[in-house]
Amino acid sequence: LIMSRSHYLDIVIKRADVGRELHARLLMAVHLQSPQQSNLAVTWPDWGTWGGEFGLIFRVFGEPQALLAFKARIEPLIQHQLVLALAINPVPAFEHLVMFKRDRRFENTSPCHVRRLKRRAEQRGETLELEPAAQKCEHWIEMQSLSTRSAFRFGIKRTAAEPGQAQHAVDSYGLGVALPAF
Repeated sequence: LIMSRSHYLDIVIKRADVGRELHARLLMAVHLQSPQQSNLAVTWPDWGTWGGEFGLIFRVFGEPQALLAFKARIEPLIQHQLVLALAINPVPAFEHLVMFKRDRRFENTSPCHVRRLKRRAEQRGETLELEPAAQKCEHWIEMQSLSTRSAFRFGIKRTAAEPGQAQHAVDSYGLGVALPAF
């Protein structure tokens, strides 16, 4: 295990009726904390076990100080009793790894992405004949672009993870790295 992710923090979703939105807010909190510097990484331990969604637990791995900073960032959600932050614990012994990645295949045909491609083509003096297409993606959350403030669907997929993948760098949402599954 990478020493910079020696601990974890489980966040329990207390309002399943708005679970997808709460997962989006928690993932945005990780994004705002800049995972490349803080080395935070995310998993969903009960992925797909509740209504085919993300489940009721959002797990963040990192060092205790980074996890405390994350917990402070989500304090409004805790205060409004939308989520419950459990104790920060050392990562226990584990046998299996899991990896969650951004599912760009889902995003590449979204209306937002097609509009952006058309806008870029117009800036180059070209026309782009491309229509949005609906892609099947069960695991997505509605996110908001920090630069344009426009909403977009952020697809996430669970993939097989190999021990050697544990060394890969995390992306800007805390995804794309092999993590303990327990």
